[in-house]
Amino acid sequence: MFIHFKTINVHSRNILLEYDNKYVTMDFITNFFGIILVNTLHWKQHIDAQIIKLNAACNAIRTLKLMVPQETTYGLFLLEL
Repeated sequence: MFIHFKTINVHSRNILLEYDNKYVTMDFITNFFGIILVNTLHWKQHIDAQIIKLNAACNAIRTLKLMVPQETTYGLFLLEL
């Protein structure tokens, strides 16, 4: 699988890659070391995914805040990041 990066205004060319007598497929979006890459190099999908993770962490901390000491809550927050 490979990504052909392009700008928004430029139409993508049909690129055929072959390796070991098999065609390599082109993809438009992929996750590379935790960063979501899109072929147009926009960050929207990556930011949306990070917002979901941060919302989950904030909700967990908000729930635990009433039950545990403040120092423990701060330590849990640092672990989530």
